[in-house]
Amino acid sequence: MGKKSNKSSRNVLALPEDPFWPVLEESGIKTSLLEKVREALKVAKTIHPQLKWSEFRKMNKEQKAKHVEQFFMNLPTEEQALHKKAKELKKYLAIGINEVSRGLEKKELACCLIHGQAKPKLLISYVIQLARGRGVPILIVNDLKQSLKESLGFSSLAIGFLKDVTVNEEHEFHELCKHVIDLSKGFSKDLEEPADPTHDEKQETEDIKYKKSADTNFTEMIIDCSSLYLYRTSSDYRVFHPPDEESISDEADEMNISKDRLDIEVLPDDCPIPFKKTKFIEPIILKVQSNPNKIRKKK
Repeated sequence: MGKKSNKSSRNVLALPEDPFWPVLEESGIKTSLLEKVREALKVAKTIHPQLKWSEFRKMNKEQKAKHVEQFFMNLPTEEQALHKKAKELKKYLAIGINEVSRGLEKKELACCLIHGQAKPKLLISYVIQLARGRGVPILIVNDLKQSLKESLGFSSLAIGFLKDVTVNEEHEFHELCKHVIDLSKGFSKDLEEPADPTHDEKQETEDIKYKKSADTNFTEMIIDCSSLYLYRTSSDYRVFHPPDEESISDEADEMNISKDRLDIEVLPDDCPIPFKKTKFIEPIILKVQSNPNKIRKKK
């Protein structure tokens, strides 16, 4: 008979609420959005000089710069104009997780798109929660990485649009950004809780009563400072005389010492207890057992 294996359980702290995960699950809406992304971002595709790596690695910094200048000088005028326009349009885009998170922290973005099939999901979860905290519309779209590769020439997990795009209606990305904001409104409604007007009115009346009672109960305290100090009439006369032990014991017996607790705040009868807004949500504790089918090495 072999020894019984002791299954140890571990406590894992989970989030007290479901994470915000705005995924576009409808295939028709998702495909139409990806088509608009491809059509709108084709204008921002820049031209890169093509050269073999075996030749490029042998060049120094000056030779590389000269090669790039010659490459763009040999291009036709139409392609040069398209390249300059694409470089200007890229200034209104935040491409990549780092640039999107930096733009959200600075409150510069109007909306965002995230690739939903990122592994691990921890890469994009921070960006989604940050966008939710900043109040920026965000959508999770599967196959976004492939559509960005087709339109821009390289793949990315996230893309964001600056606020200047929504202000200018003639901008190339204005319609796409507006469409993303309209789609994200369906997810933001689920997060908003209905406000109770009666509850707000009751709270205002309680606050007013509390202020009035505090004003009426307040009394000015006048302290006579002359009784706190002892003054000497001459240098030969001693003002303070330390008491004897007998006088101290007699004074202690005459004092009425109450046994009431002093650390409890006592409010007057007319003063209502203020309404507390704080609410604490206890974390959910999940019990996770070790894998019973794990193959262990034999000694």
